[in-house]
Amino acid sequence: MAATNLVVDLSGTFAATATFRPADQPVRLVDTRVGTGAPLRRVAAGQVLEFAVPGAADAEAVALNVVAVDPAAPGHLTLFPCDRALPPTSNVNYVGEPVVANLVLVPTAPDGTVCVVSHADVDLVVDLAGTFGEGYVAREDSVRLVDTRSSAPSGRLAAGGVLEIDVGAPTANAVAVNVTAVEPAAPGFLTVYPCDVARPPTSSVNYVNVPVVANLVVARPSVDGRVCVYSSSSVDVIIDQTGAFSDTDDGLRFVAVAPTRILDTRSGVGGWVPFLNESRAIDVRAAPAGAAAISGSITIVRP
Repeated sequence: MAATNLVVDLSGTFAATATFRPADQPVRLVDTRVGTGAPLRRVAAGQVLEFAVPGAADAEAVALNVVAVDPAAPGHLTLFPCDRALPPTSNVNYVGEPVVANLVLVPTAPDGTVCVVSHADVDLVVDLAGTFGEGYVAREDSVRLVDTRSSAPSGRLAAGGVLEIDVGAPTANAVAVNVTAVEPAAPGFLTVYPCDVARPPTSSVNYVNVPVVANLVVARPSVDGRVCVYSSSSVDVIIDQTGAFSDTDDGLRFVAVAPTRILDTRSGVGGWVPFLNESRAIDVRAAPAGAAAISGSITIVRP
């Protein structure tokens, strides 16, 4: 099937550069169920919850795992720096599930704070994974690049179709985008990959029986700045961009690769088969020696 092409010019839209500093271990910043980092109560629909990120006052952005627990109705969470207006984007989408999580890369306000707004009443859990210094270029405001429900190129992405996006960042070696699948016609997946390589046998967003599901994706663009999105089923696609990665001589340098499957217990890829038993730990060769952190997607199948 021919690719569906969408060209988006993003040149000149990034803020000053911000090296990834991983937390020694994940740190829980907020848990409204028990009063950690916020009052002991659910976040009300439309309420702005502000929280501080330790050590982030000199960071341009932070990496957070954000969890929506027992939402009262379908909706979404949006995270943004507290010194800016609420953007028209989403980071965590919840519909009928009691617990939904997603990784979020978000700039901080000058005082190291981040704000979150929920579309419906919900409990909120936020864990810190790390902070970004030089090498990550945060957008001043997250921006919606694609929404096939209401805009070009040609509406809904067909099964087997490819959405080709010019991300307009030729000097970046990776981009950070939140990718949402909306109302899929059948169970399936999205794969995000550089347009100058063959589509890899990996998945970036998996959808089964829920109308909306999202995931943060860090993807390497092609040499001419294009990213492709493939869908195995007919689906609407939303893409929000938060930033890009470039080379730096200080701290950790992000090295982007085409998506590569390193573990699949269903087929034995990575040396482990069959499924993972309760409380069993596995080890996987995930990165070259000397790497201090990795970015990837973990999928849980038939728990």
